[in-house]
Amino acid sequence: MGAGPERLIDSGIADAIVEAGLGVKRTSIELPDGFFPAEPAAAFALHKLLARAVADASSRNAFPLILSGNCNTCLGTLSGLRMREIGIVWFDAHGDFNTPETTPTGFFDGMSLAAATGRCWKEATSAIPGFHAVDERRVVHLGARDFDIGENALLAASKVEVVPAKRVRQGLAAIFAARQSHTRDVYLHLDMDVLDITEGKVNGYSIPGGLVASELKQSIREIGDAFRIRAAAITAYDPSFDSDGTVARIAVELSQAIVAAGHDGR
Repeated sequence: MGAGPERLIDSGIADAIVEAGLGVKRTSIELPDGFFPAEPAAAFALHKLLARAVADASSRNAFPLILSGNCNTCLGTLSGLRMREIGIVWFDAHGDFNTPETTPTGFFDGMSLAAATGRCWKEATSAIPGFHAVDERRVVHLGARDFDIGENALLAASKVEVVPAKRVRQGLAAIFAARQSHTRDVYLHLDMDVLDITEGKVNGYSIPGGLVASELKQSIREIGDAFRIRAAAITAYDPSFDSDGTVARIAVELSQAIVAAGHDGR
């Protein structure tokens, strides 16, 4: 999945945004020397750099669109926004709500949303400049259908609203309206494996029962109508599963929808 961002750039994401009438400034975040890439410490080193880049973009009233191989970059993005009352709209096939105590695999990326809401990795996240745990009442999780037992229990006991794909198709206006009294600004997270596998295989974790591209575009428009999208990420695309480029093309289309929704709300 680490090869995903470059493949999406090669597939024309920046060009598509320019065609929509907006400028693009590309910033690459690279792991500093001295870190072993698979260690959590490396991820947090990247989060600190990403937080600075997002803060710089936001200070110029630019829209940060993050292309990432993994989901835990949400920590750097949220930190860079430096907004205590930010909300999260999280598209993902998986819960990403494990903690070190519940995870059956130790997969750090599967703890991304739990860390963002302050349920784990507290000491490490506190070292990212600008980080504040997101209030769970401000989190909506869309399109998930694959949960570990422990994270499922955590989600059920949390204030995160989990909305399955079937409910997403019925429209999100009422769900979002219930949050508008306390949430105006959101970070939009798009793990590409929220796509149904009939649309294309995004990565090795792709499974049936997801959303199709047209449904995602409609949902993104509804998010933009309800909230100000302050930043967004497109994550978890593994080009080795996408031999004909179908998923990359969908990601390019979704990037246009995201940037349009974010720009219209600024």
